[in-house]
Amino acid sequence: MNRRTLLRCLPATPIATAALLAAPTASAVQAALVEPAEVGIPTSPRIGDIEIGDIVDGREVLDVCEHCSRPLFQGDRVFSYSDGPTFCEADAPTWNDLKAMQDEDIADGTWSDHFEEPEEAQDAIDSVAANIAAGHGAEKCVWPL
Repeated sequence: MNRRTLLRCLPATPIATAALLAAPTASAVQAALVEPAEVGIPTSPRIGDIEIGDIVDGREVLDVCEHCSRPLFQGDRVFSYSDGPTFCEADAPTWNDLKAMQDEDIADGTWSDHFEEPEEAQDAIDSVAANIAAGHGAEKCVWPL
């Protein structure tokens, strides 16, 4: 399993609120049956339809999560590969996940393919090891977009 496949297998964070758990009223069910355009309500783009550069809620979408298609805005905490996709915080790997991916790529002999210089590959290994040693293994590896 490569690093991208592994991340696609990570579950999205479930959302559970009292409002979602409450049974809808009859009027809410009826209102849901009416298309927004039929009553003059502007429709928002659906999550899967959002692209980089779109404006959502008055903010420009800078990226889209590879796993859940959530729009990502300036200041959102993300994980991204230099040569690939970006993930929202909920779908980002932990430091332990990164270590497992490194170990797999090293065993497969593909680890150095991700870097231009051997020193960069070693720096990545050292960075992950240092964060795990500091007790951050279960934390997400994210930074502000």
